[in-house]
Amino acid sequence: MAKTNFALRDAKATSATPIILTVFLNKERVKLSTNESIEPKYWNDETKRPRVTKQYPTHPEFKTRLDNLVVKVNDLLRTYQNDNDDNLPTPTVLRDLWNELLNPSLHVATAPEPIQKQKNLIEFMEWFVD
Repeated sequence: MAKTNFALRDAKATSATPIILTVFLNKERVKLSTNESIEPKYWNDETKRPRVTKQYPTHPEFKTRLDNLVVKVNDLLRTYQNDNDDNLPTPTVLRDLWNELLNPSLHVATAPEPIQKQKNLIEFMEWFVD
């Protein structure tokens, strides 16, 4: 699917810094928030994943969470293509879809339209005449 890459927002930070997911889409780079943070000393710049070290014992779970984010973005792109005649989303649309996926509580669903009561024959005739 799309080429993806992780990077630290601030590789020189002295405390935990956010991890950014970059998606290369139609020769454009789209940076997406992952809602994940890590201390730079535990980040491996070569593999773009957490370092395998005893000092960071939860690195396998953290790596799995990052891998799951790649799966999610690829699923999102695939679904969009299937629903839109094989077209890829624009960077803005991708960001919006991604933010909605990661933070569903921040996006207010539109209220469904009220269900109209079915008209009986006389009400229908009056409506039709009007």
